[in-house]
Amino acid sequence: METIRTVYIPLHQCVSECEKYQHSERLAMCQYRIFLININLKKFDNLNAAIRLEVYVEKLSEEMQLDAIKELANVYSTMHLWDKVYSLAKELERKSDALLRFKSRGKAKRITVYPLITYKAYAILLKAGVFKERKEYAMALKYTDIYERIVDIPDPSEEERVMIAKFKRWAQGNRITINLMSGNQDFMQEYLNYLQAYSEETLTAFINILKVANEQSLKIEFDLEKYENKIKRFYLDEGCNSRVITHRYMLFNYELAKYKCNSQDYQNGIDIILYNLSLSTLNQDDHITVKCVDLYGTYRQQASLSQQETYSQLFKMINIK
Repeated sequence: METIRTVYIPLHQCVSECEKYQHSERLAMCQYRIFLININLKKFDNLNAAIRLEVYVEKLSEEMQLDAIKELANVYSTMHLWDKVYSLAKELERKSDALLRFKSRGKAKRITVYPLITYKAYAILLKAGVFKERKEYAMALKYTDIYERIVDIPDPSEEERVMIAKFKRWAQGNRITINLMSGNQDFMQEYLNYLQAYSEETLTAFINILKVANEQSLKIEFDLEKYENKIKRFYLDEGCNSRVITHRYMLFNYELAKYKCNSQDYQNGIDIILYNLSLSTLNQDDHITVKCVDLYGTYRQQASLSQQETYSQLFKMINIK
């Protein structure tokens, strides 16, 4: 899903406005605006932000609740809190179903960022993702089929056609991922063919490819460096504007470092660990920081003196809450 674009409003101004409003919906809207601003700041505790917003979600308008729940699910996904993601997905599906029953498509003014059908499909996509993370691959494939069917609506508008194409693309890529993760290595070449058509999915795809290679001790037989460079360029162009892209880029680096170390390319692997540790510290991504510290500990004996010194300096900067 695309990141919601919001007009920047200074945090102190939002807080001040919230203090003035007694009406619950206006107060909830202020809290939602503060949440959207804060989740893009490097030094903000996303978990606390999400917890604070949840108290106010039910006080938002029915349509605005869909965007708020979607954003909460995205934040919890970056923290890999899958039970919470699943719970929010169920709530998003229930609320979007209710609105779809009572609102005719295209005939009433809407205030959601996306067409209403998007939220029901995204709720099912979230469920499929949770089952994939739990390694319940049959259920992941089942829910992938469901969200692809949901977006097959009659007479879609141009805006709906754009979203339909995205869900179809995601379904195709997710099926390949799920089959790969379940042990079917024949899908590796199909994944590369998929990226020829949908290069914008390269970052997500290579997190999955490297994760499978690490879990199943596979040797990547194609030019991995070409994709490494492409992904880094993409991150430098887009990552600073998106917490989701930044988190995924760090996940990619973690899996890449692990793959190189597993392949006994220790110096390059440890260099990537250190680079990723510096990124996760800068962005206060505790999940990635812990993974990097753990991975470095596994290969500590292979680190050069300069790498050991760099690690010591980075470790002093870590402040895990």
